[in-house]
Amino acid sequence: MSGWRHAAAIPVLLGLAIAASLPAAAQEKILSFVIEPAQVEVGAGERATVAVRIENASVREADNVVVAWTGPGEFVLDPAPQEIAVLAPFGSADLAVWILIPEGAPPGPVAGSLEFSYTYCIGDLCFQVFESRDVALVVRAPAGVGPTEPTVPPSGQATPSEQAQPVGRAATRSWIPYAVAAFVAVLAVVAAQMTRSLGVRWPLYAVLLLATGAGLAYGVVLGQHEQAQSIAAVLCTSCVGIEESAARAPHLTAQETARVRAISEPVDLLVFYAPWCRSCPFAEALVEQMGALNARVGYRFVDVEREPELARRYGVIQSGRTVVPAIVRVGVDRLLFGIEDLESRLILLLEEGA
Repeated sequence: MSGWRHAAAIPVLLGLAIAASLPAAAQEKILSFVIEPAQVEVGAGERATVAVRIENASVREADNVVVAWTGPGEFVLDPAPQEIAVLAPFGSADLAVWILIPEGAPPGPVAGSLEFSYTYCIGDLCFQVFESRDVALVVRAPAGVGPTEPTVPPSGQATPSEQAQPVGRAATRSWIPYAVAAFVAVLAVVAAQMTRSLGVRWPLYAVLLLATGAGLAYGVVLGQHEQAQSIAAVLCTSCVGIEESAARAPHLTAQETARVRAISEPVDLLVFYAPWCRSCPFAEALVEQMGALNARVGYRFVDVEREPELARRYGVIQSGRTVVPAIVRVGVDRLLFGIEDLESRLILLLEEGA
């Protein structure tokens, strides 16, 4: 009987693992950006105003959401949009972006875009994403008079910084995933208590499987596969205990310490990090520890924001996406991402070719 219960649990656990892996695979870009109006006509010396809608359709929070202007240098964002420190899961924010048209700007279309950057973490990996949205600006020809004075917000209208506060997504899309997850979590706990005295566990597995299937079906019916994936992730986190990797101190066993000390050839490492990366301090501390054990292990810490070209050269930044922490052995040029089992993976990299 026990063997049958364990065998029955395998497909359930496999299904949950697949559901949990979907967000990680699908959330390379977790924010969406919509700019309105489609075209803005404005005179020289005036400010063009565009409304930006930012939505987070993910179970992950987005951090450090920044807006910048890419285009002719004399066109600037004035005032500069306020940075959004945190955009919560399923949250949204509205921004008013003001583009100052310089005096004497020639009439006609202006090629420019708004560039958005933000960061988020999944487990022990942290990402920085860059996206651009074109802005259709048209500078009006002067109507026989000099440039008009810069426009200012009408009395009582919110300034861009006042409009930059994150707001809640529509109720039908914000609270339902968490309500479903909370309800299923309660069911799971009740099922566990009821079945514990009976010495069986398969009803709990069944509850979790049905809950995951219901969450996925909910998203599919609404045509929102991201919503379905996020619900599955919340269920797995709440009911099964799949948590994101927490920061911890590196630890080398006696055998691993001996292997590091046995490295006989010089090795140079580049350790790519970012100030917003939660797992990077672990990777840095581990490399420092190995360098202290063996002077042949040389290393340099590289801030991807200060040396983006070097990060691009080694593939840490590619296609507008940054992934840290990352460690590369110079000469071998093989990258290690994340901190999961990093002690053993890094030792193998040090021993490669020895």
